[in-house]
Amino acid sequence: MFRVRPMFESAEEASRFFAHQALRTSAIRRELYRRAGIQRMKSILDAGCGTGEITSQLREITTANVTGVDIEEIFIKCARSNYGGVDFRCSDCASLPYEDCCFDMVTFHFFLMWAQKPSRVIGELLRVLKRGGVLLACAEPDYGGIIEYPENREFRKAEEEALRARGADTKIGRKLGFLLREAGLSVNQGVFASVIEGRQLVEDLRFMKDFYLRDFTQIMDEKRARTLIEKEIKIAARGKVMVTPPFFGRSQERIRRNGTLLIFAGYKVMRFWLS
Repeated sequence: MFRVRPMFESAEEASRFFAHQALRTSAIRRELYRRAGIQRMKSILDAGCGTGEITSQLREITTANVTGVDIEEIFIKCARSNYGGVDFRCSDCASLPYEDCCFDMVTFHFFLMWAQKPSRVIGELLRVLKRGGVLLACAEPDYGGIIEYPENREFRKAEEEALRARGADTKIGRKLGFLLREAGLSVNQGVFASVIEGRQLVEDLRFMKDFYLRDFTQIMDEKRARTLIEKEIKIAARGKVMVTPPFFGRSQERIRRNGTLLIFAGYKVMRFWLS
């Protein structure tokens, strides 16, 4: 259900990519872990753990028993060889090999974007979550919400098309709260705006260059792909600013009615009542 079309030439390359991705969201995750009360958790499941970079960090900052699950066996083998103290399992997160109600926290990061049936997956994650436990979506992207200047619409369009060609839902972020509420959860949902500009953006693009090239050549010829990527790097070097909106969501209890939903977006806070 989650098998991503090949993006990496090796597990080591995948590990470098996931480590880079984790670094970009580290501040967001630290704050979300604090809000979720991670220090009181005794058992944590990292769903869609990839090569284990974030899973290993969870082990370092808590005394909990930490488990990482991913459908890609090559990722799990890499995680096991690189990180100790974590129980890494190869499994489809739509059909987990665990009993009901066995984890205090279930968390994931850039994960639902690859789910063909996200509602089914959320239901399975809830099955293994203890009553009163925390379901924590640390970051789910929304490529339709990116703000940038100067704009490069051709590059952004190619980025989305290439991700969709590999099976990604590029607008999963905006759907996150709805999916969690549809599962019968009370939700704290929001967006942490991530601003990338100038030298940092150039460094990110150079790191991602080979990945973009591999993605873009799924939908266009290599010459055009290289031209698009080089153009974006040149624009970034002029001082481009880009704001990305990773969505987060935290749920702690199942509800049927009279629940409260808080949505945080920038400095505005809106309160709704669910019926």
